Amino acid sequence: MTARTSQESGATKARSLRVALFHTAFIGDLALAGTLIEGLHAAGHTIALVSNAAGSALYAHDKRLSERVVVKKGKGLRKLRALFECARALKALELDVLLVPHRSLTSSLIAKLSGVRRTIGFASATGACLYKETKPYLLECHESERLLSLAPDDLVPSALRGGLRLRGNLQAEGRPHAFFEAFPHLERENIGFFVVSPGSVWKTKQYPAAAFAQACRLLLERHSRLECVLAGGPSDTEARNAFLNAASLWNKDLQKRLHDATHCIPLADLPLVLGRATLSLANDSAPFHIACGVNTPVVGIFGPTSATTGFGPQGPRALAVTLATEKGGPLPCQPCSKHGAKQCPLGHWRCMKELSAQTVASVAETLLV
Repeated sequence: MTARTSQESGATKARSLRVALFHTAFIGDLALAGTLIEGLHAAGHTIALVSNAAGSALYAHDKRLSERVVVKKGKGLRKLRALFECARALKALELDVLLVPHRSLTSSLIAKLSGVRRTIGFASATGACLYKETKPYLLECHESERLLSLAPDDLVPSALRGGLRLRGNLQAEGRPHAFFEAFPHLERENIGFFVVSPGSVWKTKQYPAAAFAQACRLLLERHSRLECVLAGGPSDTEARNAFLNAASLWNKDLQKRLHDATHCIPLADLPLVLGRATLSLANDSAPFHIACGVNTPVVGIFGPTSATTGFGPQGPRALAVTLATEKGGPLPCQPCSKHGAKQCPLGHWRCMKELSAQTVASVAETLLV
């Protein structure tokens, strides 16, 4: 099944091309596509985003896009049917160019079946031979730069690329209505707030709730004019509850400055809320990359994964904190995973358990000065 949402197009040039970005990855990966979108927009092209429902929601307020098309790849017996439905959705866009960052065989097959005259994917993709053109996947770069490199110079001239690498490139224009209806004083009184996002798809990437709550308590104690906003989606319920349980031990004055906003920040509004925040605290997860994308000061907590493999901080006001920050060096087993895991392979999870809340709070404070 497909569903299309049209949006006002960004400024285009007379001879612009119709370009689609076909990307159906995790939310954090999709947030990093903002740099590629900005490059295409700056070059004057008409841009469509073809993605899953989460990707479409993340870019709901992005006026650089002419269209957002939601597709489902399907699983099991439905997958074959979904391949042709996705391909038909792409063909209906009447594209000049199709860019495909996702490196799965399914994405390669859909690109081939779409009949788009010019399809471009990464040379390391499974089924790379099905693309008309391929580009190398640059391991030494940040993921946002890798995605930008997918567009050849005739699509995004080199003169436009330099400035794009120095900042996040998500759009956050608009008012998060549900959030400010729930907490009107944060808008009306212009009170500073920081957003804490304790969840993650992968359990090993979740900083322990008690330590996360302690870091937030330290920030609230040291900065009397700051308030704390708890964010998270439906999949973060367990992490949310654990955080609130730990925060229930705070004194009443501090508890009044903690606001559970998990019910009033839909994914489409998360960039808007983060864009207004004074600071963001998050695991190595989608909220970290979204905060980087909207250029909000952010601290990402890294344990089993590395901040140096292309998915770390982006921009001058983004920092990573790890056990090495505290101990002067990583554990012998760090990093143990590229994307995270459900359980620590060695069973001790020291990379997260031994990282103190004091260290996390101290790193965060460097962004508040």
